[in-house]
Amino acid sequence: MARGLQMQNGDWLVQDRALVLVEKHDKVRRDLNKFLLTEQEYDTNLTSFSRYNPSYGVQLNNIIMYKGLSTTMIIDQMNKNLSASLKWYLNLQESRSNLSYEEIILDMQFFVYVDPDIATKLRFSIELLLQGNKTYSTLGVYSQEVS
Repeated sequence: MARGLQMQNGDWLVQDRALVLVEKHDKVRRDLNKFLLTEQEYDTNLTSFSRYNPSYGVQLNNIIMYKGLSTTMIIDQMNKNLSASLKWYLNLQESRSNLSYEEIILDMQFFVYVDPDIATKLRFSIELLLQGNKTYSTLGVYSQEVS
């Protein structure tokens, strides 16, 4: 079984002078959140450090790919990129040799929509069905500026 450090607002969580560890369902949620918040390297987003896996993360914040597109086309592009990123993540997860029963993602659903208050921003919500759960749980609602 794998364990990870719990994060809160981008920082490791400390309680009683010790780092807090997460496992099972909480670890899945932490890992997927971290993945969705990590910017993947691409032509206009190169970092100066050597990444362990340059394909890790998402390109949803690559505003260049949304230029000149209608709102419907931007939503389609976001759906396509999000779907590809989540499939990549699932393949990465399935390749782990220390994946515990409770960390298995059975299904994911996501929904992309225009922010009702800011027309230049898209939001997407993700729901997970994890092994051992009978219902979907919401991972979170994320927002992305598209122009």
